[in-house]
Formats: sequence, C-alpha cells, structure tokens
Amino acid sequence: MLNKKGFTMVELMVSISLIALIMIFLVKILVDVRYEGTNEIYDVKDQINRAEIIKTIENDLNQYNVTNVMASTNPSGRRFTIYTAEAKQAILTISSDGTTLSYSPTDDDYHNTKMKKWKLELSEDDPYVKYMDKYATCKVIRDETKTGNIDYVIVFNIPVHMGKSTRQKRKGEQEPPPVNDSTLDNITLTFYGRIPSSDLTLKSDRTFEKDT
Repeated sequence: MLNKKGFTMVELMVSISLIALIMIFLVKILVDVRYEGTNEIYDVKDQINRAEIIKTIENDLNQYNVTNVMASTNPSGRRFTIYTAEAKQAILTISSDGTTLSYSPTDDDYHNTKMKKWKLELSEDDPYVKYMDKYATCKVIRDETKTGNIDYVIVFNIPVHMGKSTRQKRKGEQEPPPVNDSTLDNITLTFYGRIPSSDLTLKSDRTFEKDT
C-alpha cells in the first residue's frame, strides 16, 4: 500500500528556509568573487596608468636639467611646478579629492592644450584610494666634480594609497595613514642633471607637507 503521507507545513517552511540560506550564501560568494575580479582589473589599469605617467613625464623632462620642484595649493588641487635650468617649466597637478593626476608638459605654454590626465580606477569604489600629495618628497643626491659642475640626481616621489580596498579593511578609520600598502604603487620620478656649482637653484631634500 502506498504511503500517501505528504510534507507537513513545518517541514515545508524549514526546507524553504534552508534553501534560502544556501542561496544567500552562494550569492555572497559570487559577489565577493566578482568584486575581487573587478578589483584585479582595476589594479592592472592603475599599474598601466602608473607606467604611462612615469614614462610621459620622464621623457619630457629628461632632455633638460631639472633643478627644483615647488608645491602650491589652489581650489582645483595640489600643484607641483617642476623647474629646469633651461628656463622650462612643467606642471603636475593632483585633484583636490586625490583621485586624478594631470600633467602639463614643458611645451604646453600654460594653455593646458597638451595636458594629460590619469584617474585611479579603484578610487571609484573606494574613497581611501588616492594620490597622497601631502607626503610627496624630493630627494637630491649631489656630486661636485673637479670641473666646477654639480652632477646630481633628483628623486621626486608621490605615495599612492591603496590600503582600504579588499586587501585590508580598516574599520572605523577616518583618514588613511601616511604610508601606502606597497611602494610599487608610488609615482617615483628620477631626473639626472649637471649644473655649475655657482647655480643655487638646486634645492635640498624636503617633504611637501606645506607649500614650499
């Protein structure tokens, strides 16, 4: 004789609840995987941008003798003016929200017609991802030669903070710390030059916490 006994209402509700919990768990896993995948794509784009930034700026300025970097602040953001011994100037600007870096090359004539811009891809989903302009540094290595010249290297570094992404959540943090997760994310520009020892435009090491 067949058993015609069916599911009770309680058994049915328990089954539906278990299925719902499993579905929620699976959806969460899929969302996390997709989020991680999207972050990896953005990471790659940011690294490509970083390489392009360094190549663009160094290709423009390595034909001159860079002697100084000066910082100033205006409503649009933080501005770094890069001076050369040949009376050329280039301008690197970081937007006020720290997400976009722009560069006007030495032949731009201050009309911004040749300006290039790069935005941090991860900053769209994470306000803690930004160019840390306050902690930019300028290091000068000098070597005075017997010919009366100074051979030098200027290393200009802008930290890039990538810390509050899925790699490391910092609960309750109001401001990002001054250090970034990896120096590989930083924008580091290196300039080589030679000027007469009498030229005083070559500045010493400094951190741009305040306008110079």
